[in-house]
Amino acid sequence: MKRMAIFVEGQTEQMFAEGLIRRVAGERNIHIDTAKAHGGKLNPRQFLEITTRSEASKKYYVIIYDSSNDGRVLSDIIEKYDDLVARGFSEILGIRDVNPQAATNIPDIRASFAARAPSAPIPSTLILSVMEIEAWFIAEHYHFQTMHPSLTHASVTATLGYDPATCDSQQIPHPVEDLKKVYCLAQLGYNKSKWHVQRTVNQLNYAHIYFDLRGSIPDLETLAATIDRFMS
Repeated sequence: MKRMAIFVEGQTEQMFAEGLIRRVAGERNIHIDTAKAHGGKLNPRQFLEITTRSEASKKYYVIIYDSSNDGRVLSDIIEKYDDLVARGFSEILGIRDVNPQAATNIPDIRASFAARAPSAPIPSTLILSVMEIEAWFIAEHYHFQTMHPSLTHASVTATLGYDPATCDSQQIPHPVEDLKKVYCLAQLGYNKSKWHVQRTVNQLNYAHIYFDLRGSIPDLETLAATIDRFMS
């Protein structure tokens, strides 16, 4: 069984990563566990498993650690790296966004990860969603009309002031607010609650994300290429 660990900054990234990997690998081939971080200041930091199922007869195993903070993704990778190596993991990913930092901080975020993240004997790879992972949801524009018939391409484009099918998603300054504007057209709303996030990730066209959008979003390409390598 091949093993991969993914550290994410919060539940939105956790739900998206799980949804994408399940669609790519297939339910019969993969076992996914999730765990959420607790403590770290006054109490010892630990991850408590949220979901777990039998690993029997699976080709791939993935555990997604919710670090609950973008600043803890790297430190959690460093802390758990040796244990993951000893347990036979072959890939380690860190997924976080840029917000609330400015876009000008992106080179420093990448440089800090490259300098501090362990890379041998197995790689640690940073996936940076610019500015927020909701920018990828906007770029996956097909899901809007699946979400509600009134969210046509014309109405979405008019509301956003740009075409989500052709825009550079990395140039969207406030993706969460833009996603909320679109959903409000259908009186749906978006507040990053578990229910709202799950509703969105359930409607995403993962084939479009995995095969088409990866070519226009560099970090999504890195994520898809890492999944390709893991499942090769």
